[in-house]
Amino acid sequence: GRPLIATRRGAILEADGAAYRLPERMFNIVEAVEALTAVPSTDHAGRLSALAALRAILPQVSGDGVFMEAALAEMRLSHATAFSLRVEARPNDLAIAPVLFGRRMQERAAAGQSMDEAEALLVAEQDIAFQQGFGADVDARSTYVLAAGTYVFIDPTLRPALTLVRRAQQGSAADRRALVRSPQAMLKTALLGDVTADDIATSEAEAAIDRLFVETRQFSERVMGFGLWQPPILPKMARPANEWRPESFAFYVQGKTVQVEIKALDEAIDTLRKAISEGAPSVTIGGAQITPDRDFLESLEAQRGAEPTSSGSDKEKDAGERLGGPYALLTRENFLALDYVQNLRRREPDLPSTVFGLRTSTTLLPHQREGVDWLRRAFHQGWPGVLLADDMGVGKTLQALAFLRLLREAGIARRGAPILIVAPVGLLQNWRKEHDTHLDDLGLGERMIRAWGSNLKNSLRRLKGSDTTLGVPALNSEELADADWVLTTYETLRDYQASFGPIKFSVIVLDEIQKAKNPASRLTAAVKTINAGFRIGMTGTPVENGVADLWTVMDCLSPGYLGDLRSFLHAHQTDDAEAQRALAARLLEPTDGKPPPVLRRLKTDTLKGLPKKLPAVEHVRTMPPQQAARYTEVANDLAAKRIPILSALHGFRSASLHPWHPMQSAEIGQDAYVAASARLLDLFAILDDIAGRREKALIFLESLEMQPVLGELLRRRYKLPRSPLIISGAVSGPARHKSVDQFQSEAGTFDVMILSPRAGGVGITLTAANHVIHLSRWWNPAVEDQCTDRVYRIGQERDVRVHLPMAEHPGFGQRSYDLVLNTLLDEKRSVARGLFVATEISSTELSRRMDAGSTGEEPAFDPVELDRLEPLGFEAWVAHQAR
Repeated sequence: GRPLIATRRGAILEADGAAYRLPERMFNIVEAVEALTAVPSTDHAGRLSALAALRAILPQVSGDGVFMEAALAEMRLSHATAFSLRVEARPNDLAIAPVLFGRRMQERAAAGQSMDEAEALLVAEQDIAFQQGFGADVDARSTYVLAAGTYVFIDPTLRPALTLVRRAQQGSAADRRALVRSPQAMLKTALLGDVTADDIATSEAEAAIDRLFVETRQFSERVMGFGLWQPPILPKMARPANEWRPESFAFYVQGKTVQVEIKALDEAIDTLRKAISEGAPSVTIGGAQITPDRDFLESLEAQRGAEPTSSGSDKEKDAGERLGGPYALLTRENFLALDYVQNLRRREPDLPSTVFGLRTSTTLLPHQREGVDWLRRAFHQGWPGVLLADDMGVGKTLQALAFLRLLREAGIARRGAPILIVAPVGLLQNWRKEHDTHLDDLGLGERMIRAWGSNLKNSLRRLKGSDTTLGVPALNSEELADADWVLTTYETLRDYQASFGPIKFSVIVLDEIQKAKNPASRLTAAVKTINAGFRIGMTGTPVENGVADLWTVMDCLSPGYLGDLRSFLHAHQTDDAEAQRALAARLLEPTDGKPPPVLRRLKTDTLKGLPKKLPAVEHVRTMPPQQAARYTEVANDLAAKRIPILSALHGFRSASLHPWHPMQSAEIGQDAYVAASARLLDLFAILDDIAGRREKALIFLESLEMQPVLGELLRRRYKLPRSPLIISGAVSGPARHKSVDQFQSEAGTFDVMILSPRAGGVGITLTAANHVIHLSRWWNPAVEDQCTDRVYRIGQERDVRVHLPMAEHPGFGQRSYDLVLNTLLDEKRSVARGLFVATEISSTELSRRMDAGSTGEEPAFDPVELDRLEPLGFEAWVAHQAR
């Protein structure tokens, strides 16, 4: 029983002439014990550090050859070597708190692995105790008591960094924003001071400081803070958007007609939003009393379109102050100079090339397999985001779903790092349907959250209002982060920025991303705040108004790739063919072995065997006397300069559809109402032929007021069992989805659907129809083609016919509004074969063509005498107006 006397050399023990090798675990414990005993008893911090290192490698209880005294066994001592920041949005400020990590997590983070706060060193109760102690002192301490016998030791290398965090907590809002914006840079500046950049020791010190900060779920590095929204200062745009918006909108809500003038639209939106947030039982909108409805709110917002680019009127500012906002996450922008760039950062490991999880009934077409492979390679090569700009109707949704399933299979998309799909409200049900149709039962995960409209009540933190009005997160971010995938709208994203902002999404899909094309809108700014590992934009029309649309979309997906907006517009301010080719090459062609950031394929090139889209048939009819008289009145008002040109163009546009307001049809009589419009007369002649063929047609009509009137005219004339289905901005998502299913399922019968070009022109498949009638024309051929492609896409089995009813004024002839607009649309369509040519028709272009003889800046329409026309219809119209 004499004691064994041994000497140690590294992992070798020598005793009684024999040599023994210590197991690795025992060797580490012996090394830690000797390091502890070597620390002087007066060095309290040093002994705690050594004790923490020893306790970290000891088992929880005695055993396996290790015996611990009771005091040591009962001690719980955590050793913090790194930290992250927990960030919470507050009005005009950010609240920050350190989140501690141990050495193992620090090494994982240094190896490039993504981290989450759930992997932090302290559990929830311990973290609360630590934060209380941390906030009680001026500087960071070496040790914090978390509970009886439970401590956290702050490594000496970490203490100065935590002291910097504590100083920021006690400092100004600007101090906190600066730290959140660039924590590593702030640490280096504070801890290293002025040193030479080429100093080797300095480089090593900088690397050590980088290891102190662990990237976790937090706001995107593009976010600078949370405060009152201020419209940005932009470089001069090519021309203002939305000059063609109607003067009013009509909505059919809860069995009532709600008429909202365009100038009162913002006020109606604010009133309804406030009523919803306050839980009011009723609200008056457009003179009608209704129950506050989130779906109707989103319908109103959908009609608003692009937000104003100016700083706003005093009335708008006052409303914002009354509501306490609007608050928004403030981002680093690239408008006047390049302030934020996301470079390519290769992702490992590569995703598998085989697509998993598709149902046996779903087969990817060759171009769709190529699209998924392009997404896979772009992800692997490190693009921050890409744009899937395939032509309408070639299956962009299926390609995206197949790629998202790859991310799910690889464990990249998961709870804690969910998938976010953002789309116009009318398309969200379509996403769910496509998901269930094409993916197997596992899909993108069992926990899907619908985060829009009335569904939001399930995620609210018992607060009345949105983030933008309250100035605090109103949704439960932890609940959203714990989903497998989340469906939401652009408007929800805008109104709940502070709730979505802190979540680290694995990927965000932005369907119909042209909704975020306005660089000055809060909606676009909200898209940029999302912290996503990868971004996928989807649109068939990346350019609608001008190349600024394209720049804005790319700045949302891959910031900095196209430079700053001012320089970009300067380089593309004219239709320079060479500049267009260079831009197309930069976006569409691979470079240095990397896939391009934009993928664009046309139906004519990819879908073999698709039926023909026959040349559009132009149905030109001379205006009846009543219609010609109303058109003439507008022309004479313009010639006498009683109205400005834009008002005149709106007048021509309205009169060319019908001389009378739709609400007057009941008094006038339906037959007389139809007889007063050249376009309606042509429409019924076209539909008579389609009905005889027992085929279906889509009628695109912008006037929300006329849509139900036309529906009733069609029901009576063709003895339909119900009024034709209507899809407009006033139709909620579920109702729209039901309408589409009903229309598609009834085969072999004549039927008609009436659609608004903007609401019905995107994201839906209506291949049961093979006729498209553009009863009112859109001034952008790209948008009009989107409408036609609701029927001309995968699944269409018959040739598609497009009909263009047009009204010709007997006096103006070829200079009539309909004929001039048709010519301009054809010209724009012919030159816009490429991807990046602006196609929208401006009011100036249209007015100059209509006044072919004018040489001045403003058109000089010659007056037309009313007695050159049949007077009877006009007098009847005047008499009716007087009543």
